[in-house]
Amino acid sequence: MVPQAPPVRGTTRVVTRTTGVARVRRTNAPTMLKAMGHHHGQRDVVVAAGTAVTAALGKVMGIALGVAGRLRRGKPLHPRGELFRGRLTVAGTGRGWGVPLLDDPSESDVLVRVSRAMGLPGGLPDIHGVAVRLPQPDREPVDLLFATTGTGPLTRYVLRLRRSDRKSMTTLLPVHTSTGALALRLTPVPQDGGRAWALSAARPGERLWQPVGTLVADAHPVAPDPDPPLRFDPVRNLPDGVEQYAWVRRLRDPAYVLARRWSPASTWTGRRSAAAVSRRDTRSSEWSGSHREPRP
Repeated sequence: MVPQAPPVRGTTRVVTRTTGVARVRRTNAPTMLKAMGHHHGQRDVVVAAGTAVTAALGKVMGIALGVAGRLRRGKPLHPRGELFRGRLTVAGTGRGWGVPLLDDPSESDVLVRVSRAMGLPGGLPDIHGVAVRLPQPDREPVDLLFATTGTGPLTRYVLRLRRSDRKSMTTLLPVHTSTGALALRLTPVPQDGGRAWALSAARPGERLWQPVGTLVADAHPVAPDPDPPLRFDPVRNLPDGVEQYAWVRRLRDPAYVLARRWSPASTWTGRRSAAAVSRRDTRSSEWSGSHREPRP
């Protein structure tokens, strides 16, 4: 039997099966650990840089939209629209999205606002949007915002100018759930005497959208004011089981905060009554959806 020398620190002993001879191979364990630490250090630097960049972009966007709202004396984006009462019906699926709103069969009275992002005259291409508010009995309402985008695995994250609002819309940026990232889509469907959309959902990279339910809006906007001073917040008013990714919050939240601060509803022009606007806060029960006129 061939005598075997004890292994040297930082080396690994390898014994060949054919000869039984032990060969010592240097692995330099301290160097390997140092390299691993260096790798993690690089990753931390990248994460910190990404955080700083998204935070800076969010502040720039927030300031820009806040200034635009103050100059416009109204909403910086989607300045004009029409508000409808509607109905959201969820069939419930076996997919298990990790979101009760999508997983459990339900019917909810909702508010639906249809608008154009830049407020360009009709006939010109614009980014069309649909905002949906679901009332909640013991908490802030749930807000879902959709805009015209593509629908493919990549194009769903790209805004698109459209001449008509009868085009597919998505939530643009993914949200986080216990079962993974998630995006929602609205697809117009024929409807007599009103508007209707099919609601579907998909994970990043999935080409096929899974049906979830339907959204139907009344034929006529609310009265007497078809566009009350209602503000939606998809960053904070989320369904149960849903969270915004940190980078999404850093990008979007400053815009909503500064728009509210620099362009409060009481200063908006073109309203029927500035006094009425100041009294009817956007979080009131009337426009959170908790109050609804009976359907005929």
